[in-house]
Amino acid sequence: MIDIKPIGENILVKVIEVDRTTTSGLIIPQSAQSNKFTAFKVLEAGPQLDEDMVGLTLIGYGQMAGIPVDEEDKVYLIPYDTNNFLGVLRDEAYEDFKSEEKDEG
Repeated sequence: MIDIKPIGENILVKVIEVDRTTTSGLIIPQSAQSNKFTAFKVLEAGPQLDEDMVGLTLIGYGQMAGIPVDEEDKVYLIPYDTNNFLGVLRDEAYEDFKSEEKDEG
């Protein structure tokens, strides 16, 4: 696990990889994925935010701008603006999100 604690109202997230292969086996190219919804798992929250945010799955649209943090072949992100997230995805809804993303291809 990464050893970074965000300050202020910042959060540390990990992009949740969604299978980008269609049900028929076609791989969706990265260029066609940029305008899709992306899921992010909150790993750490700054002291001015509620600790209950840690562990939530947030939804954003397309690529989220922020500061990438690399550690042990994993890339994490501290987003520039948390207001760009569209909402919180409940755990049971995440499975639906993954299957819908896969079916859209």
